[in-house]
Amino acid sequence: MNTIFILIPVHNRKKMTLRCIESLQRQTYGTIQIIVCDDGSSDGTADDIRAQYPHVVIVKGNGHLWWTKATNKCLEYVLQNCQDGDYVITVNNDVTVSDIYVHSLLHCAYNNPDALIGSLNMGSDNTVISGGILINWITAKFKYRGQGLTYGELMQLHSPVVEVDALAGRGTLIPVKVFKEIGLYNQKKLPHYGADYEFSIRAKKKGYRLVVNYNSVVTDIKEGKSELSRSREAGLKRMITQLTLFQSPSNLYHRLRFTLLCCPKLLIPLFYVCDTLRVLLHAVRSSTTYLKSTDEE
Repeated sequence: MNTIFILIPVHNRKKMTLRCIESLQRQTYGTIQIIVCDDGSSDGTADDIRAQYPHVVIVKGNGHLWWTKATNKCLEYVLQNCQDGDYVITVNNDVTVSDIYVHSLLHCAYNNPDALIGSLNMGSDNTVISGGILINWITAKFKYRGQGLTYGELMQLHSPVVEVDALAGRGTLIPVKVFKEIGLYNQKKLPHYGADYEFSIRAKKKGYRLVVNYNSVVTDIKEGKSELSRSREAGLKRMITQLTLFQSPSNLYHRLRFTLLCCPKLLIPLFYVCDTLRVLLHAVRSSTTYLKSTDEE
């Protein structure tokens, strides 16, 4: 039986992490190994994991690994201990899964050889966050299939397995042979956001298919607002922070790096201009909306 290595990069958010691990421990598929990279947590995450789940492997970080290096640190352990035919699942610690989650991913993988298998991302309100990512390389529009629909509505519109343009790290099954063939996540150029998309696009260029299995669901765990959304900064300062903060998905420098790595060469200038305009417009709108909401409080 193939071993499934489940990788979870964490920094604090102990309660979330424990809930995530609890759901993974209930899997009907027996041969799994959970690996947590505890990247400098100060809330006792590692101690509580050891106490409650002694079979979980913990690798330590210095607090500055971010998503990509933390995931790669887990992968280094995997590549030292895996066998041909094993799989990796990347999972963020802000989700829970059903008891048949791993089994459903594997079933899909067996029916779709040489594919990376993504999960359906559902919100805590039972609506779809993302049923798969589609990228328009001309207009720089990222479409999240089924966003806002209920599960039933999504299934009426699509088959259970759909082709996509990129896969997120929030629940993706990857054969270990893919890492051996194309390398790890790009921690040098994409240290936090975008490395999961870039890796899957790199795999697609090597001939692997990218699909999402709607029978494999990860459900969002809500735990308050992010530091950026809690901030009471003035509109302009808030917008600049959104565009330059290291851990922001709107960081323009990291988005340029993603463009250079992933976009078809002839479309790079057009894609980046369109992408930058979209991000700037979104930043202006969100800052304006935030200011209005605080004025009304």
